[in-house]
Amino acid sequence: MLLARCCPLVPPSRSRTLYRRFESLSLHPCRDVASLTSMLLLVSGLPGVGKSTFARAMEFPQTWPRPDLHPLWEESRGRFVRAVAAAHSDRVILDWGFPPTCQSWIKELSGAGVIVCWLFADEALARAAFLKRSPNDISSFEEQMQLIRAAELPNGLDAINVEALNSSGFRPWSEIWQEIQNACS
Repeated sequence: MLLARCCPLVPPSRSRTLYRRFESLSLHPCRDVASLTSMLLLVSGLPGVGKSTFARAMEFPQTWPRPDLHPLWEESRGRFVRAVAAAHSDRVILDWGFPPTCQSWIKELSGAGVIVCWLFADEALARAAFLKRSPNDISSFEEQMQLIRAAELPNGLDAINVEALNSSGFRPWSEIWQEIQNACS
């Protein structure tokens, strides 16, 4: 996992757990899927909807993190994207449940050619999935959701919105991937 400081707008007074969760950015070089050519994808969305699970399902078994890219992330999202693309044949998923205060960074990533995908679900289903994973961390979920609602995300992100979790459970990654591809074509 490549740790990025995110952006200076995240107040350091936030709970350390929440702040660290917002800081983390995982990079996943993608499987050699024939249909996955020249795609840099940012997977974000509601907490608990399966962002990391989707990204891991698509990845090559390669060693990460790439701490050498951390200075580029801090300096310029455009240069960071170019470096990641060059190192991995333009097939990378960025897995980042970013804090809403970093919307400008998401727009920079998008401007550099990254496709933004927002995974969503009914909030009650997302809460239940989050609590299954982190049973003692409901306050973190609630705080993240309050920030997302206040920022009216994903509005303004120019994102592909994909339902990842419904009353039947998590959708298979192949269905999510197909929906992303259909939206890109």
